[in-house]
Amino acid sequence: MKPTEQLRHEHEAIKLVLAVLAKLSSRLSSTAKISSADVDGVLEFITVFCDRCHHGKEEGFLFPVLTGTLPNVGAPVTVMLYEHEQGRGLVKEMVESWRRYQTGDKGAARKFTEAANRYIDLLTEMS
Repeated sequence: MKPTEQLRHEHEAIKLVLAVLAKLSSRLSSTAKISSADVDGVLEFITVFCDRCHHGKEEGFLFPVLTGTLPNVGAPVTVMLYEHEQGRGLVKEMVESWRRYQTGDKGAARKFTEAANRYIDLLTEMS
């Protein structure tokens, strides 16, 4: 399997987790009960797999190859790097608001769902 094929397969796994995140976010915004373990698992997947593993591969290997071999690809890579940073900020918002929610701040549910929905939109547009 080529490295770019592996990245495409990883995109599919990420899309599945985004669908789970969307359901959890929807349930949370409707004040339905959700499993802390489910949210924690999704946040861990996003932090470890999406960001460190997948985006790490793109930033460490793919983007340097693209900018070194293809003419005029610098601007799109710059945009993709910016999108990765936006995603990291949204993940931070989700993690922080989830922690606040778990300690009794029910208003943090809205912050979590807003950040989750923006993150889902961002990653859906990126893939």
